[in-house]
Amino acid sequence: MQSVNGLKNKIFLASFGIGLGSVVAIFNPNEAIKNLGVMGVGGAVTSVILAELVTGKSLSEVEKLLYTSKNELLDKTNQVTQLQRTIDKAVRDLDQFKAIKLELEQQIEQANNTIVQRNVEFDGASQCIRDLQQKLKDVGRFSTVEAYQIVRNTYNRAVKKLEGLVDALARNYPQIREDLDPIYIEVDSLRSRFTQRLEEYEALESFNELLDIGLELQERIIDKCVELKVKAQTVVIKYLSSIVNDSVPFSDYESHINNLTNKAAEQIETLKFQHHLNQKAIAQEWAASNNETVTRYETEFKEAVNTGKYAVKRLEEMEAKIEQLQQELIEAKKPHLLPGQTEQARTANAISLYYLKLGYTLDCIDWLETEVGYKLLFSTSRNGGRFISVDMLNDEDLPDKLKELSNALNTPKFERSERCGHWQLPIQKRYPQKKKSERDDIDKIWIPASKFESYVRRWERIRITAGSTGGKSPTAKNLALAIMNARREQGEIRLYDPQHGSKKDYWDMPKKGTSHEDNVEGMKELCELLDERTKSPQANHHFVLYIFDEIDSTIAQERESNGYYYFKDKVTYSLKQASHQNIGCIYIGQACDASTIPGMSWSDWNNAVQLHIGANAGIWLDKAKTISGDDKTRLLEQYRKIQEYCDQKNEELGLDIFTDATAYRFALAVPLNGLPKFIQLPDFDHYDYYEVMSTNTQTSVFSNNLDNSQKEVESQIQTIEINCPHCGSKSYRSKGERWLCLNSECSKTWLKKSGK
Repeated sequence: MQSVNGLKNKIFLASFGIGLGSVVAIFNPNEAIKNLGVMGVGGAVTSVILAELVTGKSLSEVEKLLYTSKNELLDKTNQVTQLQRTIDKAVRDLDQFKAIKLELEQQIEQANNTIVQRNVEFDGASQCIRDLQQKLKDVGRFSTVEAYQIVRNTYNRAVKKLEGLVDALARNYPQIREDLDPIYIEVDSLRSRFTQRLEEYEALESFNELLDIGLELQERIIDKCVELKVKAQTVVIKYLSSIVNDSVPFSDYESHINNLTNKAAEQIETLKFQHHLNQKAIAQEWAASNNETVTRYETEFKEAVNTGKYAVKRLEEMEAKIEQLQQELIEAKKPHLLPGQTEQARTANAISLYYLKLGYTLDCIDWLETEVGYKLLFSTSRNGGRFISVDMLNDEDLPDKLKELSNALNTPKFERSERCGHWQLPIQKRYPQKKKSERDDIDKIWIPASKFESYVRRWERIRITAGSTGGKSPTAKNLALAIMNARREQGEIRLYDPQHGSKKDYWDMPKKGTSHEDNVEGMKELCELLDERTKSPQANHHFVLYIFDEIDSTIAQERESNGYYYFKDKVTYSLKQASHQNIGCIYIGQACDASTIPGMSWSDWNNAVQLHIGANAGIWLDKAKTISGDDKTRLLEQYRKIQEYCDQKNEELGLDIFTDATAYRFALAVPLNGLPKFIQLPDFDHYDYYEVMSTNTQTSVFSNNLDNSQKEVESQIQTIEINCPHCGSKSYRSKGERWLCLNSECSKTWLKKSGK
């Protein structure tokens, strides 16, 4: 009966456990898995008890089964716990992944914003570049008012900076205010003197003098301001040096303390010695009466010794502090360097440290990639207010040293960035990559030099313009000889060069005139020859080609000296009539804008082929009124491409357009009819005068009778025979201003004119 009751109790407990597990599963879903395991074990136990009721197994066997079920319950519970931990970790990882994803999305959004901002900055920089390019095109529109303003702005800025420096020194060092008074007096004198000079400069009307005098005036203003700055700074340096010289050195102060200590010790020893010399009673009495004095001396001595030791210690501490501050000052003065081990960083740091040895602080800012290398950026703001100029950074052999430090292909030179206020140093590490078809593309928009003669051979009236040292004379010489070479008949060249004997005299041929007065006489002769041939027409008039250099200046000078346009009228007449009488004429000047020549207009030159060299081509196109908008746009775009091509080729080959005969050059040819065309100019001295003219061997008959009453026959133009004065050989070739003997046993040279 007892066993039956026990069994009923177990059935009740098992049923209660299953019910309790179900309740927990309802109110705590997170424990559902665990509860299911518990309910499963409870069901197993119930099954065992029911089986016992059915089969009648003994209680011990039931208890054994119950023990086994408990162990299985523990194993199931551990498995469920481990599974729950795995689920919790997965949930934490999921939350972390969501946070990382959110952060990445934020970073992507920031990157997109940065890209947008950089695009805006790039558009601004592109606009700036276009503005600068437009300004380069507008160089030719330089006016006298702008020239005056540039010089005056230079004066205002230089004097303002000078006065600011002197005032700052006076405020910072009031002790030397009186010493700076002479500087103020010199500043006032400078202002008075250059005010008068500026007034005189602004009174100039001659365009040819504006640049030279303006540049000289700017240089003198800057030099004088720099000189006064140096004087003012010298006053301050002398004052600071005097303070240093008047200070007591530490060694002197330490020696003074030691002397005081030794003197006190000697005095005490003297007192003690006197005590021993006197009688004992007197000594005792004296000691009794002066005990306080002796004690005071001993106390003062100890205090003096302690004070000296303390002073020495304090001085040592101060000296250590000064040394520390000096070390910090040295570190502070060191230039800022670029981090990393890239070539750009290493090069910039090496250059900065090299200039530090020269006394300049060049802080490395950054570097920028370029098509052929990179550009280093530096700042000189930490040089104690000292003015740093481009000449100081590029002084003497410094560019060669920069080339050595950077291992560059070019010779780097510092350039001032007016926009950002820092220094740029372009480093070329490679040559620009050229398209193989680039020359073919350029040949499509210009007439190459190989076709120069065939293109110009029929020209008779030509106007050539270019800026100073732009290659007008060599181009005119090539053009004249190309025309004569293409004719291969009787003819002559009559050259008038007012610049004869100057450093710009590149003519290597005979001259008929060598002054502006000769220009006037030559033009008079030309017009009279026209009239003579008009009155006595012949079919066999030989060809005469006149060349007038510096024609703009001659027109201006003739107006100033004679008060009327005699020479200008003759030029206009020759333009209209020359081609009818087998007479050619080349007019050479600087201004492509005809309206800038006194008394001349654009229409006056419509009867001549115009050849505008280099930058003058762009200026002429920009001002031209006879070309439609579309044609002008197309020609200006071609001008830009050709200019870039020539600049790149000259840079690649290391050629100077102003001095190298083989440099790439071009011009705009404006024909009598049709649209202008660009033409590549041949090398200087491409034609040799004596070789070309030696083929003109026919009889030359022309009139030189001023009153048109008679004619005279000019001597026959003989074939020019040239023999080597050293060996007599007739085999030679031109070599600049000299002939070169082609006899291999001689190979000597001689001047073309003197024969020596």
